[in-house]
Amino acid sequence: MKKDTFGGRVQERREELHYTQEALAEVLGLSYNFIVALEGDRKKPSIQTFTKLISVLDVSADWLLGIEPSEHRKEREERFKYIDEKIGDLSITAQDRILTVIETMINYETRMETRRLEN
Repeated sequence: MKKDTFGGRVQERREELHYTQEALAEVLGLSYNFIVALEGDRKKPSIQTFTKLISVLDVSADWLLGIEPSEHRKEREERFKYIDEKIGDLSITAQDRILTVIETMINYETRMETRRLEN
């Protein structure tokens, strides 16, 4: 399997999710033959099918297209993953409080940045 191709990434993720080609075809409303051709890089999806693939396979468009994230983006994703892991087990009430604090901090930083730019 070529994981460096669009079809290879579709196949890789399908297998990670334990979907058969038939099951993926059914969920997407496509034919089995289309999935086989897609994974073999003999067919390309329409925009509608592409967006369904992203949703069903639970991947980003960038990943499916083989676009490598920049270093800055990788660091950002790692930070978000860390935050998600830390607050994921908290109650909804606690998560809401944390979100309120974050929103307050973002508003403050935005105002401060605006003032700096105006001076």
